[in-house]
Amino acid sequence: MAIPLPKPTQNPVPSTDIRDHVFAGAKLDEFIHSLAEQFIDRFGNGHYTLEGIKNITLQTIYNLGFNPKGSFQSGALLTAAGDIIQDETNLVWYRWDGIATLPKKVEPGSTPSTTGGISKGAWQPVDVSDVLRRELLGNSGASKIGVMPQGTLAEMQYYVTPDQFSSLSPAGKYVDENTDFTLPVRAAIRYASENPGIYVRGTDKVYLISQAEIFVGVKKITGLKLKCSSKNGVMLYSQIDSGHEGLEISDCEFNANGNARGAILLSGVNNGIVTRNKVYGFNADGTERYGIRIGTTSTTSLNSYNTISENHIVMPVDPDGGKGTIGIAGIYVVSPVFTGQDGMVDWDQSYKTVQYTNIFRNICEGGTHNILTIGLFSADISENYLIGGTHRNINLSNGSERVSVRNNNLINTGSAGVIFGDCRFIQIIGNYIQSSLTAAYTSDDAAIQFAQSSYNVDVFNNTILGDWKYGIHIFNSKYVNIKGNSIVASIAGIAIESSQSLTLPNDAIYSQRRNISTGTTGETSFFSISGNTFTLGPNACSHYLCQFANVVLANIFISDETINNAGNSRHVIYLCNANSLISGIQLSSVRAYDASETKYYSAAGRIPFKSIDNVTGLEDNTREVSFSGDQSPSVLSGPNIYISSGTITTFDDGINGQHISIRMAAGVVILNNASYIRLKGESNITSTSSNSILNLERRAGVWFEVSRNF
Repeated sequence: MAIPLPKPTQNPVPSTDIRDHVFAGAKLDEFIHSLAEQFIDRFGNGHYTLEGIKNITLQTIYNLGFNPKGSFQSGALLTAAGDIIQDETNLVWYRWDGIATLPKKVEPGSTPSTTGGISKGAWQPVDVSDVLRRELLGNSGASKIGVMPQGTLAEMQYYVTPDQFSSLSPAGKYVDENTDFTLPVRAAIRYASENPGIYVRGTDKVYLISQAEIFVGVKKITGLKLKCSSKNGVMLYSQIDSGHEGLEISDCEFNANGNARGAILLSGVNNGIVTRNKVYGFNADGTERYGIRIGTTSTTSLNSYNTISENHIVMPVDPDGGKGTIGIAGIYVVSPVFTGQDGMVDWDQSYKTVQYTNIFRNICEGGTHNILTIGLFSADISENYLIGGTHRNINLSNGSERVSVRNNNLINTGSAGVIFGDCRFIQIIGNYIQSSLTAAYTSDDAAIQFAQSSYNVDVFNNTILGDWKYGIHIFNSKYVNIKGNSIVASIAGIAIESSQSLTLPNDAIYSQRRNISTGTTGETSFFSISGNTFTLGPNACSHYLCQFANVVLANIFISDETINNAGNSRHVIYLCNANSLISGIQLSSVRAYDASETKYYSAAGRIPFKSIDNVTGLEDNTREVSFSGDQSPSVLSGPNIYISSGTITTFDDGINGQHISIRMAAGVVILNNASYIRLKGESNITSTSSNSILNLERRAGVWFEVSRNF
């Protein structure tokens, strides 16, 4: 039964007036059932109905953004008011308005009409801009933005920076260069490894890290400024056997901060490049240090076609003053080397884990070794500036082959500018090798030094100057070409020795005692030496050949050599022949300015020589060697001999094929003897004037008269 709605009172709440009770009951019905969003109370104030509360709540949810769940055609499950679904036929998005009936399941192949219709309480279309805003805010938002000429913004995202992962740092953000940023740097590298086409790029900030692994898949790390916090850490490293292809590390700055063992260590890298990086800040505390390293001791890894170029590496001062007790290398390239029971390289079983490497245009300062390699296969080391290394500046160690060391500048080197042992197919060409220091070990004080059965070595057109004891020093090596070098030395310009030992022959005056036990028994032979120029100290020798320890030294061809100040040096050619195993020495066109016969020494005379031709002071047509009262003068020097007095029974120190021209003073006698000197008519000669000249040729160990002028 309907009754008129009474006019309510203005009594304060709560009111006991019956009129207010009837009015309140009507308003309760309006609150629950009205589709209007508000109703008016007895005081004239507006309040939300249930419908109004629902709409406000939904709008709040919608303002937070819609959540795309799929399409009618593919099927979806909607569980919340903000879930939406798309009709792919017209690209319209819909929300389910029947909140009370959620979750709403949509079977694949549906449409809005077949799943409830489009009406109040059913499907309601939504503004697509809300959907887009939500998607753009998501992790995949960049993939929703198209670009010209083709593709999406995500496809144009090239790099990530550690700052994008700053929340992972202990501080939750970057504060300064002392903020531990190890985790953000690692996360950036990890992200780049998992997202092809993305690389890691630094900012102008310096990131403090312990160390970070370079994960497989990373293609480029550039512009990072790193400072090391971990004692003996390696700032960027990879120690896998294979997997990196085309990795680039460029334009980075590595501050070892007195902590790091190394800046970069790479393994398992092919076609990689490490370029334009700065490396500095190492401490020298008795621990091995290196700037940039490729290769490990793994026998199964492979590193090929890699380039190290245009980096600037500063290593600490060697605390041992050049003794090399602890290796401190600017660039370190290492492969394990297979050696036999004799300690020598077994080339047939070589591991060759580092192949086809280019090291060029780097600046390496300080340390012991500017460039240190072991077991390197096929490499080019060129155009580097190597400054102030104290011990073996370019050290190929052992097991390296097919390596070209060319056009490098070695400045203020400490010892052994370029050195190797038990290597093969090595070229040392066009290098500038200068020293102003005295080496810690005199035995290592050589611009170029190699030994221990090295073979097929070319040493061409190098400039060697400064405080070097030896220009080029060689032991136990074969098939060596030494040509066109300019050499300054204070002991020997070129020294070639058959062995190394702590015990030396008495006349091995230019040798140094060495405690070497491997690779000292292979013969030293087949050398071609030509076109070199020497400037020597007063106690030096230009060419020193020393045979000892019962090891052969043979077949040395020396020609077209120039010794600028030979008259002021100690010797030009000096032969030590301890075991009579030196042979096949050939000399031709040696210009030793102002040299006399006293500048040549051979205890065995000419016996070790195969031929001597046009050698200043030794085989010199412009000079005459004089003897007086000697029964068997030495003809080591010739060919012109003057005998001022005495009776001659033979001429010592000659070799077959040698010609001598003898001028005799009046009264000099030369005896005919079938075993020593065979004269015309088998008669003795007595000179009657100082104009008597006799020409002899040695054959089969006997001197035969060729002609006379009397």
